[in-house]
Amino acid sequence: MQFDFASRNFDGGAKASGTGWLAGPYLTARLSDNLYLDLLAAGGQSSNTISPSGSYEDDFDATRYLLSAALQGQWSHDAWTFSPRAQLSYFEETSDGYADSLGVSIPAVTAGLGQLAVGPGIGYRLTLDNGVVVDLGLRAEGVLDIAGGSELGELQGRLSGTVGFGLVGFGLVGGANIGLSARLDGIGSGEDRSSVGVRLSLPAR
Repeated sequence: MQFDFASRNFDGGAKASGTGWLAGPYLTARLSDNLYLDLLAAGGQSSNTISPSGSYEDDFDATRYLLSAALQGQWSHDAWTFSPRAQLSYFEETSDGYADSLGVSIPAVTAGLGQLAVGPGIGYRLTLDNGVVVDLGLRAEGVLDIAGGSELGELQGRLSGTVGFGLVGFGLVGGANIGLSARLDGIGSGEDRSSVGVRLSLPAR
């Protein structure tokens, strides 16, 4: 299950924000000693607020879904892990139609975007004397947008860092129990499309 919040300001004083959730099954399959397949399918809803000119606000809801498939390698040496990954994902959201504060009818709108992301990742595990395990990770990816089912967008970069914490002997298997990650998207894009994301992961056991 995922909860998220997004906010954006536009030229001319317009702004939009929304909170939403996604929930669905997740599968990891080990294809060989060093290759894994990750699959995710999730659906949900969002509640949004938009101010077209900055003078009034309107609220509307939307339904959404996310599909994702990733191939990831994993090679370890001592405390280091090298994990290149190729991931293909598609996100689509359909807003409900509504009448705005001026009485104008706003129709339902469907927007979708696919992405192909490829790049290396590196991790380092620290085991402290008190039994706490700290996992540090850094990943750099090239990201290609796929709009309209086949139209390719501009190649851009993505950089993400993670830190996770766990306790030896408390169900720690292949990763930390609590994780915090930060991501910077849109690196090198000619358009003003940069964005920053932060995620907190908690165990569901």
